[in-house]
Formats: sequence, structure tokens, C-alpha cells
Amino acid sequence: MTADLQTITTRATTVGVLTIVVGVLVALWVVGSRALFGMTGPVAVIMACTLAPVGLVLQVLSGVWLRRALALGHRIVPVIVALSFSATAGILFGLTVPEITGTGPRSLFAPAGDGFALEMSTALCNPLAVVYLGTSIAAAIFARLALRTPRTEEAHDFAS
Repeated sequence: MTADLQTITTRATTVGVLTIVVGVLVALWVVGSRALFGMTGPVAVIMACTLAPVGLVLQVLSGVWLRRALALGHRIVPVIVALSFSATAGILFGLTVPEITGTGPRSLFAPAGDGFALEMSTALCNPLAVVYLGTSIAAAIFARLALRTPRTEEAHDFAS
């Protein structure tokens, strides 16, 4: 294996593993972000059974396909952009989704559980969940399609 091919393989593995690790961390954040601040309740259980596993599977598939596409020299920019939007929306979703506690609904944006902040937090969490899942789906699709696109010129040089 030449040094250039070894560098490409190492870079592809690093990007793939990093994608999977970030995907796992975002899925954990979606489920447990409120628990870190003492707000536990049934919403975390619902997220652990629905949204987080779907996002996790999509992120892991994206990471595996992204690694393969990068190692083969395919174009991956759309995948990286979609993954960036997905991670950002997942983190913001974890901040805004309200949790039902003994003192009423609360979120990380509205820890007191009342007023305009709680209303805004509740209003933002649904669109953020849609963006999180939508961009996760898009990233997986883009990563899979990247394997079918023509290889870049650099990849042709390494193959010959």
C-alpha cells in the first residue's frame, strides 16, 4: 500500500468514526440532556424509544457509507453539510424539548417552567426534531449516492 493510499484510507476511517461518534453523542443528548440538569420524566423515555434510535441508525449508516465513499475518492461535501445541520438541530432539539416534571413542564431554555420562554421552547422543539430527522435521512441518502457518483481526479491517479 503506497503512502498516499494509506493516507486516504486513514483519513476515510477517521471521518467515518468521527461521524459515528458524533451521531451517538447527539442521540444521547436528545435522550438525556434534561437529565443532566435534574429534569427527568416520561419525555426522555419516549425519546429513547422513538427519535433517538432512528437518528442513531441513520447517523451510523451515514458514517459507514461516508467512510467507504471517501476511501474510494467520491465527492462527500453534501454528506458533510447534511450531517452538520443534523447535529446542530439535534443539539438544539435537546435544549428545547420540554420535560414533564413534578412542578410542571420545564426545558433547558425555561428551567422555571413558566412564561414566554417555555412557550418558545415548546414551539421550537417540533421543527427542530423534523430538521434533525430530515437532515439525518438526507445525509444517509447522500452518503449512499456518493458511492454511485464518479470518482474525483485524485482517486483516478491513485487507482492507476
